[in-house]
Amino acid sequence: MKKMNFNLLTLLMSVLMLVFVTACENGDDPEPAIDYTPVLGSTFNFVVDGNDVTFTTTIPGNVWFTVDGTDYPTVDKAVTVNLPLKGTYSATCSSLGSGTTLTSAPFDVVIDQDDLSYLEKGVWKALTGGADGNKTWVLDVREVVTTTIDNAGVETSSSVYKSAYFHNALDFYGEEGVGGNENGAWGPWGGTNIYGWGGTPEDGEITFNGVSRTATLTVDGEPTTASFAMNVYDRDPNFLTIPAANAGGTDMSLWDYMLEKTGYGSLVSLSDEMGDISFSGELRFPMDIGRLTNDGNATITSQFLEDDLKNVTILHASDSGLIMRVKRTYEGDNESKCWLLYNYVVKGYDYGVKAPLTHPVRTDITAETLTGTWKVATIPLNWISWATKDVMNDWADRDAIIATGWAATAENLAAADEVRLTFNADGSCTINGVATTYTINKGGYIAFADDVNIPVCAITLTGKNIYAVDVTSSTEGIWFGQNNESKEETSAIHLVKE
Repeated sequence: MKKMNFNLLTLLMSVLMLVFVTACENGDDPEPAIDYTPVLGSTFNFVVDGNDVTFTTTIPGNVWFTVDGTDYPTVDKAVTVNLPLKGTYSATCSSLGSGTTLTSAPFDVVIDQDDLSYLEKGVWKALTGGADGNKTWVLDVREVVTTTIDNAGVETSSSVYKSAYFHNALDFYGEEGVGGNENGAWGPWGGTNIYGWGGTPEDGEITFNGVSRTATLTVDGEPTTASFAMNVYDRDPNFLTIPAANAGGTDMSLWDYMLEKTGYGSLVSLSDEMGDISFSGELRFPMDIGRLTNDGNATITSQFLEDDLKNVTILHASDSGLIMRVKRTYEGDNESKCWLLYNYVVKGYDYGVKAPLTHPVRTDITAETLTGTWKVATIPLNWISWATKDVMNDWADRDAIIATGWAATAENLAAADEVRLTFNADGSCTINGVATTYTINKGGYIAFADDVNIPVCAITLTGKNIYAVDVTSSTEGIWFGQNNESKEETSAIHLVKE
């Protein structure tokens, strides 16, 4: 074996030690600390352009600027704030890093002129009433005398709580992470007048002053005034898609779904702009007592997180109506996330009295029309809107119905195919195996001598009274239905002659 040169061996060992030491030194070097300290001219700055002030920062993460007590969070390290009135404003910059809030020394922002032109257009105009506005909003619910017609065609007058402008005072929708179901997002489905679910609206109102950027919330006669900020932007047509399984057979944008499938259709169109409102102090919109208190739950005292009550979205604002979106997080002891849509009208405005909606009933039904045996159609069920007098789900086939996950399964569709209704000209009939008699009233109301039971997937018609539904888009066969609880819609089954 040859001997290795001693000098060469020494040199190799020295190189290896140097590499080892260098590697250790590099590995031990700590990451440079991020400087979260807000310092004007160093880690943040601002530029004044007329009445717009653009704040920028180099600090990563959660950074916000406070101007005369109102916070404006940054997005992508910047935020633009409109200050409409001439004057000197006190501002600070704050950052949250490593669990610690750091705030800069106060600095002045000087605005040289007034500019209130923004108050005369779009969402700002609708919300505040303009520079001379001080517009006041209240929940759209009031006590009125209305006429209802039951499944037998009997009319009654009663005192009920209804909306003057919208379909209801409160509605809902969900999306991924905020109440979505197995199919994804789902749209508003009718909601409640608040009283109908055992709730009680607050005796409250909110007034917006666009000039001072303040609002006053008055509940039970006690006013609270503080500042607010609003970021206005154009409505995004791709804001949210309701998938076909939840939209009745075809993918729809949330906006189209609201206008075509729900009571919001009475609006005809939605405002071109939307706005995100941030409240300071104890400000929020007036809502319903039970949700604000979580129905007296001792552990979780509100269905809303405090931050969510103070940061809401205006989905629609016009001269006459306003839709406010707020996130619900809890119901009772359980997490139950969902978007709540509260609907408001202008205090003091005369909306008149809306003619009550009633179910669309056919008036041309005779014994001759009914005589024969009936089975369910290919699309055997649907819900019929009283407003549109048409189906609320555009199901193209049975696969679309099954895809909803709630309207039907392959098994109960097969069971529905076995349902038979046989009417005889002499007034006798057999309804899904039950022999009884029937009479026709007012050309569309069917009264049975005995209780019947007609199960068709998610809809079951029961009792002694059903009516023939007048469905605009359907001329084949006949639709039988009953009122769907207190909603302005009919639960209906579609039949064709065997």
